[in-house]
Amino acid sequence: MLHGCTQTSDDFANGTRMNALAEERQCFVLYPEQTQAANRSRCWNWFKRGDQRREQGEPAILAGMTREVMNYYRIDPTKVYVAGLSAGGAMAAVMGTAYPELYAAVGIHSGLACGSAHDLPSAFAAMRGTPALMAGRTTGSTPAAPATPTIVFHGDRDRTVHPRNGEQVVSQSVAQNGASSADASIERGQVPGGHPYTRTVHRDSTGRVVLEHWLVHGGGHAWFGGSPRGSYTDPKGPDAAREMVRFFYQNAFKRSSGQPARERGDKQGMRDGSSPGSMRHGELLEVVEEGDLFEPHHPRYKRRCRLDAFEAGGSVAIPRCVSISPPTRYIRSEPRFV
Repeated sequence: MLHGCTQTSDDFANGTRMNALAEERQCFVLYPEQTQAANRSRCWNWFKRGDQRREQGEPAILAGMTREVMNYYRIDPTKVYVAGLSAGGAMAAVMGTAYPELYAAVGIHSGLACGSAHDLPSAFAAMRGTPALMAGRTTGSTPAAPATPTIVFHGDRDRTVHPRNGEQVVSQSVAQNGASSADASIERGQVPGGHPYTRTVHRDSTGRVVLEHWLVHGGGHAWFGGSPRGSYTDPKGPDAAREMVRFFYQNAFKRSSGQPARERGDKQGMRDGSSPGSMRHGELLEVVEEGDLFEPHHPRYKRRCRLDAFEAGGSVAIPRCVSISPPTRYIRSEPRFV
């Protein structure tokens, strides 16, 4: 779960209510947190070329974190997903494009399509509704594979990220998934006491749902169905977190010879369960106990992370990356990113 600008991981967790859904579903949630050293406003750098590509910059770091949690807790690799809000939604789009073998589906809330900007001026232009040309948004290092199934939420009165960006995500996903806009089904609804919405569902040639677009009428730049305990939330719904989780579980990878279907598109493959290639970001070298602090070593990121008890009874710990300074607990062991 990737937060938006100025947010923290705890703020985002509280606002989205995703932890309550995770307890209900008995699943894990990873909340990476951007540092002010990397971006003054704590935005993910979705608009920089070096942070839009596989095994480079922030995508490599986030994929490494994902694999570390998967490996340590033996998480089912067919059911791993990424979602985010605003800048986090834009980075989620990048992750789905750069790592289609890792994430089975993507949730983009009030975000932008991968490749819609290449620097800060073009980022502001895209946010105003004029995205850059989408050509060249990926590199040859990204495996050729079907596009990742995507669910999009956007308010039609969003004054921060123009709703045209949600439409751009939809157009990109429809083209890549071989779906047809002409065959889309449209449902109009109304949250009791809340926002009306239009839900458009796209299917591929096999009839599988590969894209959902929720346009929330009267909605601004906020997580719909969220809690006022967090920032940038709109409790008037619809419940974006619940709908994303539903969509995610409908789009697990299909196993083939013990591997997710799209994973076979990665020519390098997964080496001993760690990241592909020689970079091996996110390799867990030492065991960390619940409640410990640890500091991954990476040339661009110096952050402390905490393991928080999450599931019922506190029996399972979730790595939640948050900035903690000064340390409040003793560092017993230190996993290193190499």
